Amino acid sequence: MCNMGAEELFENYSDMVYRVALMSCGDRSAAEDIVQEVFVRYLKNKPEFENAEHAKAWFIRVSVNCAKSQLTSFWKRNVVPVEEFFESENDLSQTTFSSDESELFEVIRSLPQKYSIVIYLRYYEEYAVNEIAKILHTTAGTISSRLTRARKLLKEQLSKEGYSYYERDGQTSVAQNV
Repeated sequence: MCNMGAEELFENYSDMVYRVALMSCGDRSAAEDIVQEVFVRYLKNKPEFENAEHAKAWFIRVSVNCAKSQLTSFWKRNVVPVEEFFESENDLSQTTFSSDESELFEVIRSLPQKYSIVIYLRYYEEYAVNEIAKILHTTAGTISSRLTRARKLLKEQLSKEGYSYYERDGQTSVAQNV
């Protein structure tokens, strides 16, 4: 049984929830709203967690669900982003990743949401395929297919951006071409 208070859970999982939300919706303010929504849901429901991994999976699942709800909301479909009106240097991932990681994050984020989230969970949060399937309420085969397609899309996109993408002995590496 995981006996952490709300403040401790926020300390432990808020950054991860933010990154999952940012990966899913691509908008900094929407990601911040999702973080708030996730923790409000936690406070309302007060779920019992078996352990820290169960808590982490719950927060990821709720983050993905909130991002999906937000992306399909009437507001999101009918409002034009401010960025289209104002030219700004608004790097969405500056506060979360280093500059190299930020560039890679932007490329991953440009993938369709169903691919970007599995790449994020697999390589950033280091979940196994079966664990991702449980979190996203789908089958391991679906997750494997999405990872394969995502890697292919990522490889194509990275080569356009001037990066080399390669896999060896089950390890994936990305390097910037000089």
